[in-house]
Amino acid sequence: MNKNDYLVRKDLYEIYTSIYNTLNFDSAKEIYSTKLISKFKYPPSEVAKVLEIAVDATMPKNSRKKSNTEIQTEISNISCLDALRDYYYKNLARLFNADIDEDTSNKILSSLNVGELKYLYSLISPIPIKSGKTKKEIIYMFKYYFDDEARTDAMTRNLK
Repeated sequence: MNKNDYLVRKDLYEIYTSIYNTLNFDSAKEIYSTKLISKFKYPPSEVAKVLEIAVDATMPKNSRKKSNTEIQTEISNISCLDALRDYYYKNLARLFNADIDEDTSNKILSSLNVGELKYLYSLISPIPIKSGKTKKEIIYMFKYYFDDEARTDAMTRNLK
């Protein structure tokens, strides 16, 4: 097996994850056939586990560096909006705290890569993030989303 095999497996995982994450939306039945939807019965974390075993065994030793698209197991286990919300408030929202020092901020940012943040954002929106976005820009996109969600919830609470 060569590096090309690894890249094919990685691309297959990214395609699977992207489609799997869009299946939660009502419009998915309009876009995909029911036969295709029925094939997506495994969560991306299980697919990643299977592919990582095969990739790890066959990947050339000189290409085992962490790339921008590799996803940590903790993050790949996040597969719904509620889990993402919990992760955001426990880990990422601290970046917007005025009391946080620069070292802590850098430690949080360095623990993530852009590929992981794009994966998490795919849980919110089926529209992919444009390339060239920085980690901070993507994290601000999460902040805007969850701030708007909280504001909308507060405004509609008295309407019921």
